[in-house]
Amino acid sequence: MFFNIGWHDYLAPSVLTYKQPTVELLSTYARDDTKGVLTFRLQGRQHRLTYDTLNTIMGTYDSHNTDIYSYQWTQFKSFPKVEFWTQITSLPNFNPSRQKYPYIIHPCWRIAHQILSTSIFGRHEPGQINIVELYFLDCMTSRRWSCPTFTTFFLDKYDNIRMNSTGDICIGGPITLIGLGAGLQFPESEYVPVDDPPLYLLDCLALTRMELLLLTNSHHYSWLIHAKESIYILPNTSISAFTTSDPETWFLPEALHDDDDD
Repeated sequence: MFFNIGWHDYLAPSVLTYKQPTVELLSTYARDDTKGVLTFRLQGRQHRLTYDTLNTIMGTYDSHNTDIYSYQWTQFKSFPKVEFWTQITSLPNFNPSRQKYPYIIHPCWRIAHQILSTSIFGRHEPGQINIVELYFLDCMTSRRWSCPTFTTFFLDKYDNIRMNSTGDICIGGPITLIGLGAGLQFPESEYVPVDDPPLYLLDCLALTRMELLLLTNSHHYSWLIHAKESIYILPNTSISAFTTSDPETWFLPEALHDDDDD
């Protein structure tokens, strides 16, 4: 899914969050979208990164086949948001003030949204799905020439957070990546502890056996949309829960386990 929008390595890094670097960068950075340059201070020193370098650090990609370093707003405004929402939820209407990510049927899409909302969208938890997030998910459905432009969108979110955020700042991890990409080191003893459990990877083989994913000849996975009920995959596959009308936990059928599984 992330490969389809050119974000090949976005899921690879795992870094800690640091309060001082986060505050320092957010309060000192300046951007030049025309030249594609970002400047900021970290650890008392001035740094300069091009947008291309920022993409390399983040494992993302910018489509340069339209206006330089800008959103593809035409595609964003015209993408079939209601049809796509219905496809992934079986719900007839999309209302960004009411729709929440658990409505999404397929676990791959729910986790993709969780990754987006808690990283570049700078939110503490996924919660509701807004139109821009739905647009990103729509772009992940297939490889295309026009992809979301990462840097301008990402820096727009930075601007919004540093000017309007009055609560906790939840975008420190990407700032740590930027600092590491600029050659800086951060003492592990100063990181901000996070109470939430880590986001576990999906077991693609198990999902294939459950007929939720299809392994193609190119060794990539395609998602299947025939499922009509939400399926919640937990790190412990023995308690993976299927939503039903009965308030009880369901176990994976034995047929879905390998013969040598415990």
